[in-house]
Amino acid sequence: MMKEKVKSHPKLLFLFLPSAIIIGLLFFLFPACSDDSRDNNVVRILFNGHKPDGFERVYEEFLRRTQDTLNIRLAITFVPPEQYNQRLRDALEARRNSYDLVFDSPRFLLREMGQRGKYADLRDIINFSVHPNLLNVLHSQVLQANLVNGNMYCIPLYRSYGGGISVVFYRQDWAQEWGIGSIDSFESLELYWEEALVRGVLPLYLHPERGFCNLLTAGGHFTNAVHAGIRGFNIAGTVFMVYIYADSLIAVAPVGAGDEAFANFPPPFNRDFAMDRFEQFVHWRERGFVDDNSLTRPNRMFWAGYAASLLGTLNDYDNVLESMEDSSARLGRFVYDTDIRNLRPGSIPNCMVMHHGLAIPARSNRKETVVRFLDWLFSSQENHNLFELGIEGYDYIINPNGTFNALTDYPFSWPGWSLTWNPNFVVFPDTINEQDLPFREFERLESSVVALPANNFAFNPNFVQNHVDNVSAVSNRVWPFLRHGLLDRELYSSSAEMMKAAMEEYHAAGLLQLKDELVRQLTAHLELAQ
Repeated sequence: MMKEKVKSHPKLLFLFLPSAIIIGLLFFLFPACSDDSRDNNVVRILFNGHKPDGFERVYEEFLRRTQDTLNIRLAITFVPPEQYNQRLRDALEARRNSYDLVFDSPRFLLREMGQRGKYADLRDIINFSVHPNLLNVLHSQVLQANLVNGNMYCIPLYRSYGGGISVVFYRQDWAQEWGIGSIDSFESLELYWEEALVRGVLPLYLHPERGFCNLLTAGGHFTNAVHAGIRGFNIAGTVFMVYIYADSLIAVAPVGAGDEAFANFPPPFNRDFAMDRFEQFVHWRERGFVDDNSLTRPNRMFWAGYAASLLGTLNDYDNVLESMEDSSARLGRFVYDTDIRNLRPGSIPNCMVMHHGLAIPARSNRKETVVRFLDWLFSSQENHNLFELGIEGYDYIINPNGTFNALTDYPFSWPGWSLTWNPNFVVFPDTINEQDLPFREFERLESSVVALPANNFAFNPNFVQNHVDNVSAVSNRVWPFLRHGLLDRELYSSSAEMMKAAMEEYHAAGLLQLKDELVRQLTAHLELAQ
């Protein structure tokens, strides 16, 4: 099907449009027009992303469907992502109110601007009994985690409750050829690595900056520890484990400080438990499974066929497959966390603080109109899909298995993370690996996630910046060795011994001062939350 070409001259476009749509399109094409400031049925949106191909056509369809019911028009300013933060700051600092809905989140300007009164508290605006669709699509713990000083300044936008399910990518064609078959356990993974050694292929490529990365954890956290009230905070390049019980901070200990530092943690975590994985990394390195020069080796080895496996997430599948230089290569993936592999509820730890969200500037005089539009947007799959995927039958079709097949460029050019992302309405493309579909569906279920303790706490380093800098200097020398399983056996018998030896230097750099500041800030945060 040929894609529609949108003509650049608006007069030619108007000759073929009904008058009601012409009026609405004027607001879309000329969002800076001063007349819209007096029209309460216009929502002015500052949009983080490029205008997608064919959006004019989708917007016309939106007007046609809603002109007799919703009767809202959109004045959208599309801003390239690299310019967005400055554009948003300028808009919020300006004397004249320019927008009614903007993209922001706790990862961007939300905390600063919310505390300065630039955003409305959405709990004062959204009546969930009148607009139940907004309540139905928002996980209560997600809302709680994205509060700023107890205020709800944004509606979080997200597609799943995980940051991508961690996997080991491997050559499925080699595994079959070598008589191993599909890899579904660490035992079969090690057999695959041993066979790679025999055949002169590097078993596992490690990225120089990430090393073994999240291997032997669930996305960087220990699921059972999270359920026990334990999580880690990365501060100055080292990890502090905290134990929280009944909303009170019980214990804090830096990883590598030794078993005695964890005496007040609950069993079986009343020891330096996070060091276990680093000991395993040393074991795998000493068996020859990783490159001696993994700290500096360039990163094309797996794709070029010189390495048998690579660490990543399911989100990387398409990119990894497309990067394979051998066109006959088949890509397998091993979901190495047992609970996630078995799709057990509560097995994906997540802080619930989302990277994307929608906020309403405090000076907007059309807050109720914004809420009505968002309530419409998230009221049905049909409404959501219109913006997310385009016009069904023209831009996309839905396949029998629930995936979509794109007919135009629109579905892949729409920046959904800036307006429409929500796990209740995810539709996957037909290009998704059939084996991965159950995991991708699992990742968007509320039941799959467990919230981290103190899930919306963020450590502020400004009070101890000098100590942060000094401790970081030590961490930059020590932690790369841990992440890559590097150990000088002439000096140390284990990674734990190496870390214990480094503690004297850590203490001199200010590790205990960082711990005390973490205790102070986290205790205050927990007291405020109560």
